Amino acid sequence: MRDAIHRAKAAFAMAAALLAASGCGPEEGTAEYILSKLREGRSVGTGKLEVLGADHLDEMMAVIDDGSLPIVSRKQVLERALDVAGGRTALVGRLLDHAEPQVRIRMAQWMEERGDDESVVLLVARLKVERELAVQRILARAVQNIGRGERDPAAEVVDAMVAELERKGGENRAGWAFVLGGWHGDRAIDALEKGLRDPDPRVRAASARAIRGPAVRSLERTAPLLVSMLSSADAPVRITGLKGLDACTYPRRIADSKGEGACAEKPTLSLLDVVPELPEAVAVFLERGEALSAEEKRIADGLKGCLDRTLSGSTGTDVGDGGS
Repeated sequence: MRDAIHRAKAAFAMAAALLAASGCGPEEGTAEYILSKLREGRSVGTGKLEVLGADHLDEMMAVIDDGSLPIVSRKQVLERALDVAGGRTALVGRLLDHAEPQVRIRMAQWMEERGDDESVVLLVARLKVERELAVQRILARAVQNIGRGERDPAAEVVDAMVAELERKGGENRAGWAFVLGGWHGDRAIDALEKGLRDPDPRVRAASARAIRGPAVRSLERTAPLLVSMLSSADAPVRITGLKGLDACTYPRRIADSKGEGACAEKPTLSLLDVVPELPEAVAVFLERGEALSAEEKRIADGLKGCLDRTLSGSTGTDVGDGGS
């Protein structure tokens, strides 16, 4: 089969050469000329591809689909196809379902840049059936990053992700908990709260990490959950709770010379308004002593120190200052 393809390409190249010699071939620089060079597997400068427009999408897709052509040329054509595709859902969906993982990865990145609801719907649909681990990660990251935008997510998109989180298979549920971490709103947080009680430790840990995503924007919902993590039987969940509380309380923490957090000049006090029992909860947590890991103790000590300084007013910040 491969030999037949090479013979056909050689014949096409010879025919093109004869046509050019006779003056009947496509004029140099035209779309037909560029496409003929691409079909021959010849290198074409990126700037020259600009002659290819929306009316050449079928020809560009044929080049992208031809696995016998150089990957560099096919990637160039893919980028040009994306430039002229605009909102053509059929083409975007076709590329997202392409047989080659590298094409699917590039599509996920492109759709993340586009960042609209339609992109999320397509990405979620692909993520449900994707089997390549590397592509799964890129798809999941794209959905998560789009969710970090300020707009509210479309209800049907979050519902689709929540439905996946509730399916059987701990690894699958853990993956969808990760994806939900970028999204805010009660529906997503309800699902992650349920994930904290999941029988699979992977799902509990993933849900804990995911809650850190919308924590600052949904403080009234997430702060009590972060505090509840401190009593978890899972060390990864406890550490994530500590880190989430630390980040919410002091969003502008800086690192000292030892790499440990130092109290910012204007810590945010809104977390203490939501969970005024936080200092006591952290103190009780530290009473575990030797049962704590070194990482847990380090983070909790830093959090307690900043809380103490904040409440004593040594930072110069008045209670109620939002850290702005």
